[in-house]
Amino acid sequence: MSGYTGTCILDGYKLDGTKMWRIDLGKNIRAGAHYTQFLVYDFDGDGMAEVAMKTAPGTKDGTGAFLKTGDAAGADNTKSYVSTSGATTGKITSGPEWYTVFAGKTGAELATINYLPGRGAVAVWGAIQGIASPAGDLGWGDDTVCNFVDRHLASVAYLDGERPSLIPCRGYYWRSALWALDWRDGKLTQRWLFDTAAVPGAKGKDGKILQSSQGYESQGSHSVRQGDVDGDGFDEIVYGSMTVDQDGQGLYSTGLRHGDALHFSDLDPNRPGLEVWMVDEQTSENGGIASHFQDAKDGTIIWEDMKSGDNGRGCTGPLIAGTTGWQMWSGAGGLWDASHKNVGSVPGSDNFTIWWGAELNRFLENGTSITPYGSGGGTGLSASGCTSNNGSKSDPALTADIFGDWREEVVYRTNGNDALRIYTTTTPTTHRLYTLMHDPIYRMSVATENVAYNQPPEPGIYIGPNMTLPETKPNIKYYGTGPIPIGGTGGTPATGGAGGTTGGVVGGSVTSSDTGGIGGTVTPDTSPAGGSTTASNTTATETGGGGATGNGNTSPSGGTTTTSSETHAAGQAGCGCRLAGGDSNATPWGVILVLGAMLAARLRRRAERQRRS
Repeated sequence: MSGYTGTCILDGYKLDGTKMWRIDLGKNIRAGAHYTQFLVYDFDGDGMAEVAMKTAPGTKDGTGAFLKTGDAAGADNTKSYVSTSGATTGKITSGPEWYTVFAGKTGAELATINYLPGRGAVAVWGAIQGIASPAGDLGWGDDTVCNFVDRHLASVAYLDGERPSLIPCRGYYWRSALWALDWRDGKLTQRWLFDTAAVPGAKGKDGKILQSSQGYESQGSHSVRQGDVDGDGFDEIVYGSMTVDQDGQGLYSTGLRHGDALHFSDLDPNRPGLEVWMVDEQTSENGGIASHFQDAKDGTIIWEDMKSGDNGRGCTGPLIAGTTGWQMWSGAGGLWDASHKNVGSVPGSDNFTIWWGAELNRFLENGTSITPYGSGGGTGLSASGCTSNNGSKSDPALTADIFGDWREEVVYRTNGNDALRIYTTTTPTTHRLYTLMHDPIYRMSVATENVAYNQPPEPGIYIGPNMTLPETKPNIKYYGTGPIPIGGTGGTPATGGAGGTTGGVVGGSVTSSDTGGIGGTVTPDTSPAGGSTTASNTTATETGGGGATGNGNTSPSGGTTTTSSETHAAGQAGCGCRLAGGDSNATPWGVILVLGAMLAARLRRRAERQRRS
């Protein structure tokens, strides 16, 4: 994106429209899908979510104060680092870069440290003659316009197998860096830094050179996934065509280069472990592979599709009732099952899938509509008065199992950018599953759903037609002291006990980067227990600042909003889980919607019913 994007803001709202706080990132942070990735999660296990993101001089926290801790102390907050020079006009090409953790309840700054790695020599974020492999492969070229250096991703992962870490990421067209941080006991500390350019000649665990296009450079995607790919009890980071191990070393690289769409789940229940489905863009550099299906454990390619040119779109989901496994499709053509058999016509959209109907197959979500695939039955949704985000990608603000019956809700912004609507299915189901937020890979997938190119959340177990029921009981571990309450709106963090094993905890437990407890009493660091888990939690959505109030709405086609009133900002608004920029031509970003105690009570009642049944 070229040009000045305007001031970035994040607003915290309760479900009733009460504004909790505003974080103003200032003019030295850009707005856009590639630049400012924020995470919302309970990183220290105290029952309250933190909000974390890249910051700079001029950033104000939720109390209205400039950042003042750590490396931000004494900074000149009046200085602008916005370039006014040629092709870099409007970009931030110099100046301090920080990373800040904010309190989810108040928006107050908790800690600020220098961002790593810094910009350094901007050109090295593009390909370098003599470093590329094979020699002469310049891939994307050097970075003369400060484009590649400012491509960011972000991840949440349980690197130690028990507590979540923050992983800000920089670069994926060539040089790539993943920076693992821990927020513990009021301190933000580095766990490790993976940087393909840090040590010339360094290799990953598969023996491939980090600083090479045949190894780990130029392998990143426009999104990121995370989870335990090899069954060792620790999460890895699936960074497009490469995967980084929990200790910050390269685990493996397929060498198939950059891509636009990335999916990670148990896509084929007939194979052990998890799989990755990726849409590949650099067909001229990877031998003509336009999409591929791989074993997540070691990167073994199971099958691939061939096509020339940029294959820019693709999706996956259990679309067809009665079949086993997920189907995959992309611009390369074909609707494939996990064995690479063509099983039907290519769907008319390839953006999102969502569990919406009575059965275990997913529906297609595109724009502001939800429809079953082909002749599949079920009532969909047409969200009149709403609009989607990110241009031709037509993304919703958010999809997630917010209310906890295992079907998913969808969040849209209204046409006037003056409200957010949450739609839920009204179709009953006879299938009984744990809430999707019980699954850590799903929960982390929601956490990164809106990082760069939005991707639908996906679980770490097979969910679809012919799945094995009941599921394996989630392995829940709690941190803190005291008995586990059923819901609640405040108090001390809770630990194990009967509540942790019976699935009755709701109202304040942290469920994802887009859901985090505000005033909750329970601290599940690996997965929440209970009938549902987003009450009293933050859900990143978005808007500009202050004022219009509207009535709750009912969808004309099978979905109803969950709010009785909606109070959100008028003016510059935008796509969920993004940050609002002032330029009307830029991708609009902004707001964190906080689900309140009214929903908590509803979810506690549902949890009680589930536990008794």
